[in-house]
Amino acid sequence: MIFKEFYTCPNCGTAISGEKKEFFVCQNCGSALCRKENLKNFKYDYCGNCGHSLTSAKKDALLALAEETQEQQFMTECIYEIQEKTQSFLENWSKSKRASFSE
Repeated sequence: MIFKEFYTCPNCGTAISGEKKEFFVCQNCGSALCRKENLKNFKYDYCGNCGHSLTSAKKDALLALAEETQEQQFMTECIYEIQEKTQSFLENWSKSKRASFSE
């Protein structure tokens, strides 16, 4: 597991706004290392808790983030296209209804 969700800060135990936050975790000891959204800025190559190498896990996590971002962009584009087509259909349908009433 590359990412793990926590309701509280894995380091100090304080609550995190009542919702789960995802953290990049050490594959060896499970220690939370940084928040998922901060992974691009995470510069360490070894876990500060157990000393385990993080290079391959970091690479895998960054690839997973890139794929997730691409999927989100694709979904956004699809939704936008569906909205445009729906709006165009409704406008054309409305015009045809008005035309049939005026005849």
